[in-house]
Parts: sequence; structure tokens; C-alpha cells
Amino acid sequence: MAEPLAPTPDHWPLALGLGEASQPGTRTSYNSGRHRGMKAMNNGPKTIIQREAALDEFSHLKRFDHDAGTLTRDDLSRRRFLKTAVGTLLAIGTAPVAFATGTPPGSGLEALLMPEGGCNRYLTMNEGPLYPPTDIPWASELTHVPGQSGHAQGQLLYLFGTITDRQCRPVSGALVEIWQTDNNGIYKHPRQPNQDSLDPNFRYFGRTKTKEDGSYLFKTIVPIKYRFLGIERAPHIHIRMRHLNQGSLLTEVEFEGEDDERVRQKDPAFLGFWKKGRRQLIVPKESPHIYAHMNIPFEKDALCCKYDLAFL
Repeated sequence: MAEPLAPTPDHWPLALGLGEASQPGTRTSYNSGRHRGMKAMNNGPKTIIQREAALDEFSHLKRFDHDAGTLTRDDLSRRRFLKTAVGTLLAIGTAPVAFATGTPPGSGLEALLMPEGGCNRYLTMNEGPLYPPTDIPWASELTHVPGQSGHAQGQLLYLFGTITDRQCRPVSGALVEIWQTDNNGIYKHPRQPNQDSLDPNFRYFGRTKTKEDGSYLFKTIVPIKYRFLGIERAPHIHIRMRHLNQGSLLTEVEFEGEDDERVRQKDPAFLGFWKKGRRQLIVPKESPHIYAHMNIPFEKDALCCKYDLAFL
């Protein structure tokens, strides 16, 4: 029996024509085998590949999700094979991998993960040390907190795109999560200092589901650079996407700009990404006029970033 999640009211997508005001999801209660898989995942594996592998050990047991569909034996075999291949790259010292639209396929594993036509853009990584410590609410509008009269400080940003499968077909009902810093370079996380300086009008993280055409959209702000564990990082937004039939992948979006580029050139986290793919994490901040055809009432002084993603 499904336990209802507690969605956070979020009315602005209705005005934009992006779907329901709140995204009423369900947390499916799986059998004891699934719980053993979750326990194994939580107690040991730390990378996304290891976590998925822990769950897959128990995936022969029946499980379902009324939004995402069922996970078939063929899907599991494909996911195990790809995870093994990517895991081999990581084991031999190759950095996490990113691919993007328009990047020509190479040979070997690169050709496998970047098929002809190249619709994929993703990066395999774990959640990082500042993943939200609490449940991420159903919220695609992060610049206003319900019950507060003000709005978040910072440059308004619309982050949107389309999520597809490996064959470039839109994925409906995929869960998309984002988390980021505020305009002062602070995450809402107890591991980061200055939690008493958080912006009371900024939500810091939120999640939504893709529409039938695979589209998603968040209204947020442009984050700024920050320093954590002695490393200065350029502004970026973390993105996680999940779907029962497609798996779970994480990436981040960074932004064009000379100041950002100077930080990236000294950022060991960014420089550790696969060299041929890391540039594809960087997108321009564009005028809403470029996307007038979308018929979305973007605010006049906002910026837009289009970031298309694909599952393995």
C-alpha cells in the first residue's frame, strides 16, 4: 500500500502551464527484500554505482510504481552491464564521465555510452557532501517560501530542459531534484558554516516530475561561487534525475563567464571530470526573449538556462 508524500503547495507552474500546482507522489512500500536492499545501500555503498548495485541485488523481487511503471529483467541486465562498464572506468582512475548533444561518438566504451546522434548529457557522480539532509519538497519555485512575504536575493534564473532515454525518447514522470547555494554562497546544510545567515526567502532545493514531453522547469536564482573543505568551486546547480525504468543519474550545470572560468581552472573537482565531456556541463545564461516560442511568462529581468539530459 502506498504511503502519501506530503507535497508542498506550489501554484506558479499552473500559470506557466507546466503541470499541477503540487506534485502528489507516492512512496511505494516494497517487500522485505527491497528493504534489505535499501539497508545495504544506506549502510555501505557511497557512490551512485555502488548504491544502484546494492538495490539491484534484490531487484528480482516484485516491485512497482504506478507513475514510473515496472522494471523489467532486460532493463536490469542493461543497467548492470552499463554500471559495470562505468565502474571499470572509475576503477582504473578515469574521472566521472559526461556526454552532450553534438559530441561525436568515439570508439569502445565511449561509443557505447555516446550512441550515434549523441542525445545524452550526464555525469556520473555521488550526491556530494552537501546533499540536502532533509526530505526535498515538491517545489519548482525556489525564489519564494510559502508564508513569507519576500523573495529570494539574487539574479532570477529559469532552469529547464527535456529528459530523454538512451534512444532520445522523452521520459514522462521522471523525478528531477536540484540543490544549490544561495546568493551568499551558502548551502542549507549543517556541515556548512554561516547557517544563521541563510536567506529566509529562498528554498535551496526542490523537486518536480517531467511532463509527457519529458520537460522540466525550475524557477531559482543564479548561485555564486563558494569555498568548502578548502576548495573554491564555481557557481553550479546539482541535478539528480530518477525513474524506475531508467535508473538514477546525477549531474551539475555550470555557467559561462570569465569569472566562473577562472575559478574552474583551479577547481580540482571540475578538472577531475572527463576532459572531453566536462565542457558540456557549462551552459550560457540567456535572455528570455530567445525562448519566447515556449509561451512561458518569464519575468523581464530573468535569465534562462536550457539543459537537456538523458539516462544511460
